[in-house]
Amino acid sequence: MPIRPLIPLLSLFLALSGCAKTSEATPATDTSTSDAGKQGTSPTDTSLTELAFDSGPLAQLPETTPPGKDDFDFTTDEFTVAAGKEKYLCFTRRLDEALNIDRVSYEKNSVVHHLALVRTLTPEADAPFECNVFFKTTWIPLFANGTDSAKIETPKDASFPLDKGAQLLVQLHLLNYETKDVTTKITIRLHKAGKTTHQAGIYGFGTTNVKLPSKKETSVTNDCKPESDVHIFAAFPHMHTLGTTLTFATGPDEKSLTPRFQVSPWDFDKQAIVPLDLVIKAGELTRVTCTYFNDRDTEVTFGESTENEMCFFTTFVSPWKGLDGCIDLGGWGAVTPGKSTFDKAKCDAITGNDKGVGKACTKKGGECGTLQCTADLDPSNTDGKGMCIVLGCAATSECGTAASCCSPKEAGGIIKTCLPDVCRPDDCAL
Repeated sequence: MPIRPLIPLLSLFLALSGCAKTSEATPATDTSTSDAGKQGTSPTDTSLTELAFDSGPLAQLPETTPPGKDDFDFTTDEFTVAAGKEKYLCFTRRLDEALNIDRVSYEKNSVVHHLALVRTLTPEADAPFECNVFFKTTWIPLFANGTDSAKIETPKDASFPLDKGAQLLVQLHLLNYETKDVTTKITIRLHKAGKTTHQAGIYGFGTTNVKLPSKKETSVTNDCKPESDVHIFAAFPHMHTLGTTLTFATGPDEKSLTPRFQVSPWDFDKQAIVPLDLVIKAGELTRVTCTYFNDRDTEVTFGESTENEMCFFTTFVSPWKGLDGCIDLGGWGAVTPGKSTFDKAKCDAITGNDKGVGKACTKKGGECGTLQCTADLDPSNTDGKGMCIVLGCAATSECGTAASCCSPKEAGGIIKTCLPDVCRPDDCAL
């Protein structure tokens, strides 16, 4: 089994390939002396897309209508939110057919404070479960929104491909302000596009180098130059509860950086995927700036929990050229290589263990069951051949005989994977 497909895919949506990037955290600059610099005030450049979440930036949708012949509805089970209570719930669904999606829409529900629709890279529970996490590194976002009705559409002749058997997940943040319990369900509608010429996908900007001193305002930045043109049609800015402003700027060089997108003030409970028509040329400088005020008594660092923080500007692009991005993963922590057990000849000849790790598989062949085939995860794979692996393992005990759970250096230590011992690279930390 060739080792080639194992490592490039493990960066997933946080891919590092093709970018020169630097990140830093600095005390926030005081801009209160100038109207042009105040929070919520747009620069004079008219190409800036600025969001104030209370302005309702997304279009309202009509009242509930039956699905059309080209619609696919993800409807959750009924759930109850007690009077005056808050909760977080996740629902999953596996696709029994392959879909090409060119539009996602949602009609508001009185108890939904925000929601996210994602495709999972590692399987989540089939039954509904509580999930106080809005974003995970193994979740690929398709749609997100706050309290209003909303929709996102791909450019003409482009779509998001979803394979048969793919698992979709809806995460709901629920708040019931009423004096009585509310029992309800929600529906997210996906429109089938049929065959399209171009594939839509995601391209991430941002950093995990987030360290916020107690009782201070801090700005975190990440500079990066994409190696090829990036055609953006929508964006999903993401911070947690301490965020105050997020800005995305581009330009030929640092002196020429111009803000293209800004959210100010930031509202964690009203996050959304929003339309953005922007082309970034190869070699053009980009900068993501996330500003926070940490009112807590302790330092806050990067992490998936809402008690931690994030700084991501995830964009939706078409044409999609494969897993790539301008993400600095240095803040996730140091990765210490494990003792290498790699043996190319033995790796090429491996047949799989008692858990299926290492079994040969083919692109969209379905041989891996609940595991993942490297050929499905690597767009650059041209021969259709791969190996079954486990993404998102927590311990080697999950991997079966003669396999280990390790963190590839190229994935910044974020995503752990079960690999056969004879296929584990030198820099995959145990």
